[in-house]
Amino acid sequence: PVSLHGCPGITTFATCGVGPVRGAHLMGGVLYVVSGVRLYSVTNAATPVVTDLGGAISGSGIVSMDDNGSELAIVNGSNGYIYSTDGGFQLITDTDFDAADRVTTLDSFFLFNRSGTGEVFRSDFLDGTAYDAAAFETAQSKSDNVLGVEAHKQLLYVFGERTIEPWQNTGAANFPFARIPNATIDRGIIGSHAFCEGDETLFLIGDDRMA
Repeated sequence: PVSLHGCPGITTFATCGVGPVRGAHLMGGVLYVVSGVRLYSVTNAATPVVTDLGGAISGSGIVSMDDNGSELAIVNGSNGYIYSTDGGFQLITDTDFDAADRVTTLDSFFLFNRSGTGEVFRSDFLDGTAYDAAAFETAQSKSDNVLGVEAHKQLLYVFGERTIEPWQNTGAANFPFARIPNATIDRGIIGSHAFCEGDETLFLIGDDRMA
């Protein structure tokens, strides 16, 4: 006896510009997609509506995206961008914003790694367009560069080249997050996009090239 079961295939859901698709993020039930140098919104419907929201997103590589409930932040390793329904699409022009490879959101702050350094910096509270020169902290377990950040179960994970540091919100004035003592993991990641969250945990490719 043989039992034959079908399996799901794939079909085109929507077409956003000419591509390539560099990132996607769900906010408020709407899918936001960076395709080429443009940002698009895609509605969840039998016939999705694709809307061009703006562009001039530099580069051609993968972007990192996250939201604080009303604003969507996008970073690509050199520039940062904010989209909101009220303010539209805009380049982050605050002089205290620095190049970042990854963005995440925790306790209503956007948090970023400062590319090429061991530092993490934040936006103002619920405002992805405003930054403070004093609002940063340095990962101190080892003198490795921070490659990415990720909020997971109310902790901020700071991914370095050789270490991973869990941080928590301590309520400090300038930068409210700090490393949890004795919690550092002696394993780094292989690149800024070598981790993701799923199934209630974090997955990564380590600096030893092991998953």
